[in-house]
Amino acid sequence: MACGEAFQNKSLQREQTILKRINNIVRLRIALSAIVLCAVPSCSEPVPISPFQIGLTLSDAPPFSCPNLACEDYGLSCGALLSVRIVSTEDEPPQVYGEKCIVLAPAQNICTVDTVFPEEIPFPEIPNKMVNIQVALWPTSVSESLECPNASFDLQGLPLNEDPQPALAGSVYFQVGSADKTSVPVACRNSFALNQCVPPTIRTPAKLFRDIQAVPSLDAPRLDLALGEPRLHSENGMEEEWVLSNEDTQDMLLINRDHPIPQWEVELRLNQNFEREICILVEDDKPQAVTAVHCTRLDTKLEDTVTLPSYFVDKALLQQILDGLALSSFPDRGLVIGRVVRGTDGVLNAAVTKLGEDGTFFYLNDNLEKDEALEKTSQRGFFVSLDAPHGSKWSAVGLPGEQADGYGGLIAGKLSLVLISLD
Repeated sequence: MACGEAFQNKSLQREQTILKRINNIVRLRIALSAIVLCAVPSCSEPVPISPFQIGLTLSDAPPFSCPNLACEDYGLSCGALLSVRIVSTEDEPPQVYGEKCIVLAPAQNICTVDTVFPEEIPFPEIPNKMVNIQVALWPTSVSESLECPNASFDLQGLPLNEDPQPALAGSVYFQVGSADKTSVPVACRNSFALNQCVPPTIRTPAKLFRDIQAVPSLDAPRLDLALGEPRLHSENGMEEEWVLSNEDTQDMLLINRDHPIPQWEVELRLNQNFEREICILVEDDKPQAVTAVHCTRLDTKLEDTVTLPSYFVDKALLQQILDGLALSSFPDRGLVIGRVVRGTDGVLNAAVTKLGEDGTFFYLNDNLEKDEALEKTSQRGFFVSLDAPHGSKWSAVGLPGEQADGYGGLIAGKLSLVLISLD
């Protein structure tokens, strides 16, 4: 059989499977009929109660807060796998009262899933007591057989780190019989994947932060690039901090090492978690080199091929800045170095503002030394923060009518770069 014909047959079989699993589910605003076990000792048969519904709400609670809370902002053009599970709260391991995996048809957005569960879902015996309702959605691309992967949750109802990560997931405790509807707050782990049917390709031409010029082609092979999204982490009761470890990243490949402008690229895994931002890491293979990170906010779904900026800070420049800050070593909490530029040059007398209350910053003079007397940028345009939290938003004003924004903050052990371009 020719390869093309085999591919077509496989695609047809998959489409038939999807249609078979979807059946006649055209809307999901149908109540889940539950049967509650009678709590009276003399009862011998389950007693049916009024149907109850389970709704979904987008959560704004960290660490997996949804960037937007309107369901219209989250597309569902690729369909989804919807996992529903109701488990006990008193048994160890928890008793599963019922679970189901549903194939959702493509839709304009996830608003069609605001009240879930078609009436044919069998949950025959749900005791009249506290239960835990668990909901997760994945893009259909995570499973060729259209079976829902496993999803686990912590005591706060947040999804644990598993592969593949669900796009949206959450759980809630509910006293059966106490209300005719409960709402499950779902955290955003990779919600854009529900609207990303083809894995996008991310490309970056790494530049030198020193002069905003392309990395020389002779230096390109010694640089390792990867992309990922930071996550909040706390260990042994210590204060939470943003981290970006190797397990959270995907390596990028140098595709034109002999070109005057070297570029790296990677095709994203659709289950890779990019909810709020994509951060590109640039690491030198020299001993004791510090990894530089530049993050770009995600506001919409990614196109098929996206070019994002990344920057490399040479060891000499970093050491000069550390000396100017009177630091004997790189801070464990990380460091934020920002720069205001116009084209490839630093901007003199630009006024930088850090939006939000948390975190401080100061300007560096032309010798890259901390200068608290400066109220605007020096000729080289540098500013630094030792405490601006990850996700900080920045703004800079230059000449009349010139204003631009930047983004970035502390990531443990990493050099976070904020570039504000007034072009």
